[in-house]
Amino acid sequence: MQRLHEAFALVKANLTQAREQQRAQYDKRAREQEFNIGDKVLIDVRTPMAGTSKKLIPRFMGPYRVTKINDNHTVEIQECVGKQTQLVHVNRIKPLYESMIWKDEPCVDFQESHNHTDHQPSQTN
Repeated sequence: MQRLHEAFALVKANLTQAREQQRAQYDKRAREQEFNIGDKVLIDVRTPMAGTSKKLIPRFMGPYRVTKINDNHTVEIQECVGKQTQLVHVNRIKPLYESMIWKDEPCVDFQESHNHTDHQPSQTN
């Protein structure tokens, strides 16, 4: 019975040590992100569905607008053109900077931007 209690104590100590090591490793790379209501953000979609190739899927989708900030590191975001909101953790979103394609427009449709080209395709022989 004494060996069993010693084994449990050893397991408990090892679990505590492993938890602290994992926390320290996470804290090395984690950064606190702060968002304000109305900020434009992109959402991380790097977890593909089963059977799809990760090679060609986009890493981020958006733009979205932050509509509500909660206390538990979650925010509500809404598509610029839609009415639905979704609740996401701040680790899954990144800010959309003005240097990106969506500078002053409320939303940009990629199909529109590709259809309005100023150059004609060149012919090769």
